[in-house]
Amino acid sequence: LWDDTYCIDKSNSVELSEAINSMFDWYRGAQLCLACLGDVPGDDEAAAEGSFFRRSRWFKRGWTLQELIASDASIVFLSDGWVQIGTTEEEDLAMVIEEITGIDHQLLMTPLEEYRIVEIRARSVAERMSWAAGRETPRPEDEAYSLMGIFDVNMPIIYGEGGEKAFHRLQLEIIRRSSDLSIFAWG
Repeated sequence: LWDDTYCIDKSNSVELSEAINSMFDWYRGAQLCLACLGDVPGDDEAAAEGSFFRRSRWFKRGWTLQELIASDASIVFLSDGWVQIGTTEEEDLAMVIEEITGIDHQLLMTPLEEYRIVEIRARSVAERMSWAAGRETPRPEDEAYSLMGIFDVNMPIIYGEGGEKAFHRLQLEIIRRSSDLSIFAWG
């Protein structure tokens, strides 16, 4: 069992950097991924307009984007009382998640292992960046760092550089690895 909140020693900069650069791969290798939505009651109807599920903070956190798309396992969504809401294998729930996040529900339901990563990386840079729009992170730099695995980028973690510089470094690394000009849609 691994929980990023408890399993990463954030006081150790080497461990923190390694963890951030490896997180996408860790989720990719997961056999089971549980997402406990502490702001969603057990009797919530996820598909309903205005539901607690649709408004959950989980869908607005920057770091959960990797969790949502990288996991080789289906994500099991749980309510505040650990009642199962559903999984990303269920088309109805995957369609609701697409409405919330803009991520194609077919991608969320893509067969596991290598095929999903190929599908993710086949999406344009602009589309992958759009998945992160409106998400929030605890530190400004994390807006860039939380996207590194999605773009197959590794770079040094420099807390204190500011979000703008971190995002600029991320863009430069993406440009080095890709000929996709849609990167220039994101300033």
